[in-house]
Amino acid sequence: MKILLNEIIPDSLFKYRNFQSDLHRRIITHQEIYFAKPSEFLAAYDCEYTIDRDYLKNEDNRREYYSKYYDISDPNHPYVDSLIESNPITDELIDGIELATRKKIDDISGIFSGSLTNRNANLWKVFGGNHKGFCVELNLLDTFPLNFGSKGYVKYVKDADLPKSKVLNHDNIPEYFSFITDLIFNLPLRYSEEQEYRIEKLFFEDSQRAKKIRKEQIKSITLGYKMSKTQQEEIIELIREHLPHVTIRRLKYDRPNLKEVIIN
Repeated sequence: MKILLNEIIPDSLFKYRNFQSDLHRRIITHQEIYFAKPSEFLAAYDCEYTIDRDYLKNEDNRREYYSKYYDISDPNHPYVDSLIESNPITDELIDGIELATRKKIDDISGIFSGSLTNRNANLWKVFGGNHKGFCVELNLLDTFPLNFGSKGYVKYVKDADLPKSKVLNHDNIPEYFSFITDLIFNLPLRYSEEQEYRIEKLFFEDSQRAKKIRKEQIKSITLGYKMSKTQQEEIIELIREHLPHVTIRRLKYDRPNLKEVIIN
């Protein structure tokens, strides 16, 4: 079966930015993007390592785990009994492991996320300064070659299907990284209209999280429809100074839809 390249990686990725943020403006002034730590995402459901407490507190599940781990055929073997008795699962224990694992993931994982559209109202509201910010279109394949990190379309699932760890200790490294990938690339179904795409990369120094990109990798910039005239003039001046080749668009609210107006 032939797999088309745009089924793996789209042509463009849109990044919503708040014009009031110095960090966000750096994509214009310094052509710099940032790979966020999981803890820097705004929503509790997003990239937050969570253990399935009900599953682990179920004795039958624990017996099955110990039987498999120690290669014991009988889940009611006396040795399994002793493991159950000597390793109680408490909320305090789970709290500590969740906290330690979140820090571990935070220390090495960096995520750059964007959308396949520059028209999503919720992304404009949350990340685009309540429609007063701007949205940058990147040439995705040129910016992130196929061999750069892990990348993919976000999968939107029911809340009950969001990843939860069913073990306390991830001794199997491939399974651990597979779980972390699921954690990063699964979001609640109610956000499916955001059409998110993510790039994840390992970092061992926080100073590496900022990535310089080439000016040519920025294709266009769209201004939010609530951006004031003064700020429009300011950002247009910045774009023309630092990114003179970039197409500038402005969203205009024309009931009941938004439409784009090309400024240059």
